[in-house]
Amino acid sequence: MEENKFTVTVCAILVIVAVAVSVNRTLARIHAQRYGEGHAIGYTRIELAQVGGAIDFLTEIEHIDLAAESKNGVVIMSGSELYRALERSTEAFAMMRPESQWVRFKSIRDRWGNEIHAEFVRKGDTETVRLWSDGLNQKNEEGAGDDIVHKFTVKTQKQPREAATAK
Repeated sequence: MEENKFTVTVCAILVIVAVAVSVNRTLARIHAQRYGEGHAIGYTRIELAQVGGAIDFLTEIEHIDLAAESKNGVVIMSGSELYRALERSTEAFAMMRPESQWVRFKSIRDRWGNEIHAEFVRKGDTETVRLWSDGLNQKNEEGAGDDIVHKFTVKTQKQPREAATAK
């Protein structure tokens, strides 16, 4: 009888240890996954802001209007279309600090490898630019849901570069 109690006690302790180890491993995996997700989200935000700076430079300094061809004042671009547009200006392209995967695929992509999206909405001489990544769930929710969004405005009609530098 005493041996059975001892055996049951040892088995119970082994089960408790096994469960504790399993829980610890699971928590470590969750922590690593969340850290990795947070890292990817943070870097995607930074990269969208860099692309935004390049668009701002292209529009305000180079006077290249990415929404010029729109009939209704709205232009939607994929990451590859935006890449080709920004590639026109060496300075804007350098400001963007393109990732190696962007250069390889000739497309601006998020940390999950999906193309970003860009929307240009013109009202008068102002253009609202919205850049977004599909986010963690990797589904394009048009800038909603968990999509990572960077939104800003630029003036599309500036005085010529020579006049601006002469002041």
